[in-house]
Amino acid sequence: MKEYDIRIREKEAELKIVFAELELLKEQKEKTEKLDGIKKWIDYPFESSSGPTNEWVAFCKDFKKYIKNNLPKNAELVGWLNGHFEVAGFIKKNNKYVYFSCLDVRFFPNEWYNNLLIRTAKDEKDFKGGSNGYTSLKNFKENIEKYLNY
Repeated sequence: MKEYDIRIREKEAELKIVFAELELLKEQKEKTEKLDGIKKWIDYPFESSSGPTNEWVAFCKDFKKYIKNNLPKNAELVGWLNGHFEVAGFIKKNNKYVYFSCLDVRFFPNEWYNNLLIRTAKDEKDFKGGSNGYTSLKNFKENIEKYLNY
């Protein structure tokens, strides 16, 4: 009889942990749903997977939309790559190009927002480009403009 009591207490303790995790997920979901656009992905715990998840596809859509809406005047997005939890692309203005990319969102939380790689490029296939620089998404437009005018 004692052995059942012990197992019951262990399972009750496990349930408490699971219910606490469930409540945390519900809170995160509620917080995320209140935000709009790209900001809802800040501090988001992306699920790791061997293939694209629904959340990753949704993030890419929001990220691309943000980039397109925050380009310097007369600049255009001419290349876009959805990698394995990474994104990259090329921006063109007056025959000048800038390459940008972000690190894996699963293992480098918020780096896509705080620390995007940017550099000049010869064309939309030049992944080596010029010297590396970095920008936040907040300063993306102005820093892309500087690189396009370089």
